[in-house]
Amino acid sequence: MSFLDRWFRRAKPYKVMLHSLSREEITGRCRAVAHSYKEQGVATPFAVYRQIVDALVVTPGFDVRPMSQLMAPVDEEKVVISLRHDLDGDIVTGVRAARYLARKGLPGSFYLLHTSHYYGVVENNVFHRFAGLESFVAELIATGCELGLHCDPLYLYCVHNINGAEAVRSEIAWLGSLGVKVSGTVAHNSAIVFGAENFEVFQNKSIGGRRSFTYKGKNFPLHVLDEAKLGLTYEGNYPVLPESLDSDKVAEYLRLSTSDCVRNMEWLRYYFLDNPFFGRGYDVDIWLLGCDAWVIAKRGKGAEVLWPVKTKDVLAYLEQLGGGVRVVICVHPEYISGD
Repeated sequence: MSFLDRWFRRAKPYKVMLHSLSREEITGRCRAVAHSYKEQGVATPFAVYRQIVDALVVTPGFDVRPMSQLMAPVDEEKVVISLRHDLDGDIVTGVRAARYLARKGLPGSFYLLHTSHYYGVVENNVFHRFAGLESFVAELIATGCELGLHCDPLYLYCVHNINGAEAVRSEIAWLGSLGVKVSGTVAHNSAIVFGAENFEVFQNKSIGGRRSFTYKGKNFPLHVLDEAKLGLTYEGNYPVLPESLDSDKVAEYLRLSTSDCVRNMEWLRYYFLDNPFFGRGYDVDIWLLGCDAWVIAKRGKGAEVLWPVKTKDVLAYLEQLGGGVRVVICVHPEYISGD
């Protein structure tokens, strides 16, 4: 019997029940996150998001696409830009962003985190999906935005010993039952949390084809799910994988991974340019990571990381890029919940 067969025999199955948590209670949870970010001084007013979107509308030379089309052929005179929204902890502001994009006629891609406090909770080895979530999904669908799953199977593996791969399959199917055609996913967290990337649960997206990883002395399966069978055509990091892990680079990456590493210049350079777990197949990342504080990471010729960058300077940077460049602007809605 293979390792995978043995593991899936002893792992807890992914069982789902409906939890009565209402829309109003979910809203309260998201408002608490927004308040926390504001108290920490890292939340940006929503007006900053509007500023970025409005500039994308009126500036010639930008080709704004959903994430699913990021790697499609490029007009060499255009800068291709995709707006990625990772809905980690604030689906309320996520809906607000989706509505604003719809009003302005721009596409955006939104990824629901299936382990978030707005989505559901594990109790007694059963995943309880919140009843109030469905109305938020309906509102996102109504905006016409692209919807996908923010994948977090490793959390279910490592924290609950639950079949996280089956959770991904199940939640894609549930979203489909609501009318969402999920064609893509984006991995949540990074390898500093559990020692592997969440996209490694997919076949042909594990480093060196590895079939398992070890966390706290226990082995967990990778290379399990067939994206094509799930109707998936892309993973939003467009990962470029190494043939194997460089132990020295991994050790340095982990050493730099302190509690506030996302706002540490040295770690940001490692994460975006020297990441030992994966590279990205597109050219530029622009992520909001604080109050009017963005990181810009450019790969390839003239590679650089700029931090912190104000919104007006982000727009100036985009305008000076040459044609044929692919850019992902990534926003976690809690960072634009400051008003």
